Amino acid sequence: MNFNDGEIRNLHYGIIHANSNNIIESNTLPYINFDSIPKKYTLVVNGDLILADTSEDRIDSAKGIEISNDSSEKVISGLHTIHLREKKNHTIIGYKTYFVASKGFRHFARKYCEGIKVFSIKPSLLKYATFSYPNSIDEQQKIVDLFAKINIKINLIESKISTLKKYKRCYAKII
Repeated sequence: MNFNDGEIRNLHYGIIHANSNNIIESNTLPYINFDSIPKKYTLVVNGDLILADTSEDRIDSAKGIEISNDSSEKVISGLHTIHLREKKNHTIIGYKTYFVASKGFRHFARKYCEGIKVFSIKPSLLKYATFSYPNSIDEQQKIVDLFAKINIKINLIESKISTLKKYKRCYAKII
C-alpha cells in the first residue's frame, strides 16, 4: 500500500501508557510521517488489542488498549507495541483490555518481562498466556459496563482530589 503524509495514524507505547481509558478512538491518534512507516505492518482494525511491550516498571509491562476504529482510519501500531487480533471474534470491544488489566494477566506479564532499567515482554512469550472469557456476550457486556463505571468513578475522585489539592495550596498561601 502507498500512503502519503497525513493518511495513516500511529499508536505507540507512549500513548498506551499515557491513556487511562481501555479504548482509544482511532481519530484521536497522531499521524505518522511517511518516512517512518515500517516496511511490514498490519493495519489495526476495530477491536484489536495493542500491548505496550516496553515499560519503565514491571507494573505496566504489557499494558493494553483496544482500538475503536469505526471511522475507517488507517492505523498502525508502532514503536514498542504488540498488535493482537482474535482469529474469531469471541469478545466484545472493551473486554480484552480489562482482561489484560486483570490480576492473573498482570502477574503473567511481570513474571515474563525482562530488563534492568526498562522492562519488556517478548511477543513469543504470549503463547503461554491463557485468555479467559465468558461465552455469553451479555455477560461480557455486564463485565465491561461494570469496569467502565468503576473507571468513571475513579476519574471523578481523582479530579476531585486534584481540585482539593489546588484549594489547599491557595489556602496555605493566604494563611
